Amino acid sequence: MGKIVVAKKYRLGKDGDKFSEKFKTPLRNRVVIDEDEVKKFNRSTRISGQMYEIDEKLTKERDAKIESKKEPAKKAGRPPKEDK
Repeated sequence: MGKIVVAKKYRLGKDGDKFSEKFKTPLRNRVVIDEDEVKKFNRSTRISGQMYEIDEKLTKERDAKIESKKEPAKKAGRPPKEDK
């Protein structure tokens, strides 16, 4: 299993008898998918007429959010008593 990335999925238009990236239209934004799956799926782009494009900016933002959530949370409960 490879790195998890954020990608955009496109439908390709026909250029003659094959699909071409010149005529791509967006299908879905912010698809969270394995990078290896993206590469595997994109190998058959000319046949399927669909492709993924990895969004590096959104992938970095997602990774940063995950890292910030890994920090230990503060303990919930009563605050400590103050000595008088």
